[in-house]
Amino acid sequence: MFTYPHTCEIQAECAKWGEVHAVRVFKGWGAAAAHGAAVDGAANVKIFVVFGQTAGAQSARAGLDQRWFGGRRVGANLYEQARFDRFDLSG
Repeated sequence: MFTYPHTCEIQAECAKWGEVHAVRVFKGWGAAAAHGAAVDGAANVKIFVVFGQTAGAQSARAGLDQRWFGGRRVGANLYEQARFDRFDLSG
């Protein structure tokens, strides 16, 4: 993980849908990062928002998917807890 400048904004936006326990940001993941590639001139970033309730996560996913944030389109998905717990970011 690294320090991401928009973490507080992300937490505030996601709190509209439910209690946010954590925001975790990972930069430079996947095959593209292994080869030094970037998307649209910016590093690949995955942002995980941990909600207190499943309903909050589901609502946030519906509300955030395909929106624009910081000049980039957001793809919002629910993620398997077991994969997240073992830092499997491949999904």
